[in-house]
Amino acid sequence: MGTLTKRDPQYILIHGIPQILSRTSSINLDWRHGAVLALAEVILALSKCDIIDDKIISSDALHGVEQLVAKAKNSGHFRGLGGELMWCAFLKMIEFASLAHLPLHSSPVVAEWRDSLEECLVHKEASVRERAAITISAFLSEYYSKDTEQCKILVQHFIKGLSGNRTERLGSSLALGSLPAFALKGYTSQVLSAVAACSTCYSPPETVTWADCRKSALKALSSLTLTLKVATSEDEDGNTLSKVQTELVYDCLLKGMEDYTKDGTGDIGAWVREAAMEGLVVPGEIEEVVEELIAGLRDTDTRVRYSAAKGLGRLSARLPKEMADEILAFVLELFSPGEPDGAWHGASFALAELGKDPPLPNVPHGAELLEAIPRDDPLGLTHYTESETFPQIAKKAVNALAEHLQTLPHSSLEAVCATLVKVADEQANSKRLSLPLLRSLEQIIGSGALGPFLSLDDEQGEISLSSHILRIVRQELASSPSVYKRMAGAGVLCQLLQAGVPSAVTKGCLTQLAILLGCSASRVRTATAALLYEALLVAGEESFGSSVEAALSLLAETDWACSDVSVVRVSRNAFCKHLGLSIPRTAPRPT
Repeated sequence: MGTLTKRDPQYILIHGIPQILSRTSSINLDWRHGAVLALAEVILALSKCDIIDDKIISSDALHGVEQLVAKAKNSGHFRGLGGELMWCAFLKMIEFASLAHLPLHSSPVVAEWRDSLEECLVHKEASVRERAAITISAFLSEYYSKDTEQCKILVQHFIKGLSGNRTERLGSSLALGSLPAFALKGYTSQVLSAVAACSTCYSPPETVTWADCRKSALKALSSLTLTLKVATSEDEDGNTLSKVQTELVYDCLLKGMEDYTKDGTGDIGAWVREAAMEGLVVPGEIEEVVEELIAGLRDTDTRVRYSAAKGLGRLSARLPKEMADEILAFVLELFSPGEPDGAWHGASFALAELGKDPPLPNVPHGAELLEAIPRDDPLGLTHYTESETFPQIAKKAVNALAEHLQTLPHSSLEAVCATLVKVADEQANSKRLSLPLLRSLEQIIGSGALGPFLSLDDEQGEISLSSHILRIVRQELASSPSVYKRMAGAGVLCQLLQAGVPSAVTKGCLTQLAILLGCSASRVRTATAALLYEALLVAGEESFGSSVEAALSLLAETDWACSDVSVVRVSRNAFCKHLGLSIPRTAPRPT
């Protein structure tokens, strides 16, 4: 309808709008939904046309637009299954009416639309909340740009909503992230503090699983950094971000990357991490950068136009899709009839750059990464599930890491070992990370990259790397009876046995493995016996003495999957005697 309106605006003005308005109250959901959307497109298109009497729409049509929301509410059009569709359509109409500058500034309908926006921001449907957030920016810019008191009330209302229930937090964060700069004047610090608190809220306990609220708050922070400029001096105020506020934003984004919350549906923390990563790639000065590059496409010098096009291509490849689409729209506008030949030439350069898909330079092991994650997999690999992607990605990643570690000097490798222990301690007993951490440790130790440090003994006042790893495995196995964690722990312990660790660590590993050989889970016993057989076979008599042959025979001949645990434990105890280990005792149950 918007395109047709530009062809004959007078016909649409005289004949089209009355027919569209009549269908906005139809009993047919499709008719009234389509009519409201068509009305929005027509109003915006008419505002861009040259009308003879300089009016966008007639007085009667304007009066009809004012009554639309009230009529829809009275008719119950916002209830039931079609309510979501109708709200989204009316919100789009309010947005386009604002962009078209409809002369409603002194009309009571402005307050009615504001109340409707507040209602939609706490709607149960996410699509309605998101549509309302998009609308509120244009609405406030047109009808409240000079009403500072109403802006103050709205901002305080949204700040209060950030500490409300789940829906209120989602809507309020969306709204604050969409507010125009003038509405934030004088409240920048309060808004940032409130949104930052919402983005890192994990208490009370019921809010831990509200990952969607934290995601929405992080997106709001990213939007606010685009709306507000970074202060260039300490005494600058108004709509600017100070150094402290900028650091607060980045602290929240970095903390969001550590969100690994899980619930019954899976890894919901991924929403927060994704929002944090998207926010981190958007610098605060991005709008100014894009404006300068677009201006460069109009430059009289061909070399400047080409450089600007290259810059836009590189920038858009590293931005979220929505922002990249906006850059493309800016470029396409340069093909307008009023633009000079140089702008057309620069826009052609830019389109060529935006259409390229070059690989990023200087990516270590880039070929291996492309092999691990192919774009078009003939086997239909979707990369959506851990079971499909983890084995091959982990294998490639560990191999690449091992190769890199072997090239590091001794001091750097020592720092890597310290960091590895630190991360393991920080993520101890983490539901999300402890199991992958054990699996990764097994592969890293098996690669031999940490060999020089694993063979070191404990020094006075300083614990060796192998002792730290043994302690970490013991803590993880003691904290969780998970079958998968026990099997992963057995893998790490067996890799330590093959790495030539000190005798004290070797004895500790064997003792822990003996406990696993006698546990109640048959899968754990079977897997541990197989891994231990391989470790003893590789290490041989040099590490375990002549009795290793008898221990190997016992491991091979015993049915570790036997349902009778007492029979299995007899073999386990004999295994301990062969290697000179203390026989594990079952801890007495508390009375």
